[in-house]
Amino acid sequence: MGFHYVNPGFAGLLDVTGGTTVVTSERSKTGYGILQPKDSCGVELKAVLKELWIRFDIYLPTSKEVPKAFEAKVIYNGFGLRFYTYEATNQFFVEPDCSGTGLDPNKIIVYKSDMEELKAECHLFAGKVNSVYMHAKRGTGNAMDGAFELWFNGTQCINGAIKCYTWRNSYVTVMSNSELLLISDIIISDTAFDKRMQLVPVPAVGIESDMTQMGDGSYIATDAGQTLLQHLDMEALAASYGGNSHVTGVAVIGNPAYQMESGGGTLTGIQSLSGTLTEYATQPLKSDAAGVICDYHPLEGTVDGLSGLAVGWKTGV
Repeated sequence: MGFHYVNPGFAGLLDVTGGTTVVTSERSKTGYGILQPKDSCGVELKAVLKELWIRFDIYLPTSKEVPKAFEAKVIYNGFGLRFYTYEATNQFFVEPDCSGTGLDPNKIIVYKSDMEELKAECHLFAGKVNSVYMHAKRGTGNAMDGAFELWFNGTQCINGAIKCYTWRNSYVTVMSNSELLLISDIIISDTAFDKRMQLVPVPAVGIESDMTQMGDGSYIATDAGQTLLQHLDMEALAASYGGNSHVTGVAVIGNPAYQMESGGGTLTGIQSLSGTLTEYATQPLKSDAAGVICDYHPLEGTVDGLSGLAVGWKTGV
């Protein structure tokens, strides 16, 4: 695996400033959603990749909620999806972005006033959180050996072969200018993954730390080598999703996580399982008090098999 990005719905984890994290249990399965109005960048990749898999959730408003003008989109090098309406009308559009490929890019009017039209047209649902999964592969020449595929809530809506297409951007655009079109539960990878994969919040049942507890749920570290481990409630996860559910990785979010004074400072993701403490990626801390960091690493097993799992952070200099 060369590139793997996960984001439950935190604007601070995007590689573009100006976004806001919206806390909501109604418009996001993870409890968080991204409001990011800038129409450029979103997630920086390691390079211009020849193939990419993307999944994300998006809340779609009901006909009564639709404002006069909004837009949201997730696009990589001209391949992706746009949701938008016009100021002069409440007409709502879902438009696959696949120009120059030979695929039909015609706009799909999914509904005007009757939310049932949304379900009938493209397996999306108004007033609910919807799952989108897409795959883009650049062709190698004149042969139709590239691909663009798109699924809505597990149903494939586009499966098209494409010729070679020039890709220049090393980023995925993630944009939404309305709280009624929140984007969340983002997974981006250069390796194929199961369409059913999703990010699931797991509550902590205890915290073990030698940092200073501030009484408001936050902790302050004063020295390098201090640790904070959150013991995860795997029993609650098993009750909700089943003990045999497959776990493929774990993401630890630091929100907020920042350097209080000038100078260097880092956090390293750590994990404790079956008495073994493992360290993962190290990230520099910034001085922004709204800073957010994420450590993701693969973890194979079932929910029941990962009983006793704890994850957290170790401070550095």
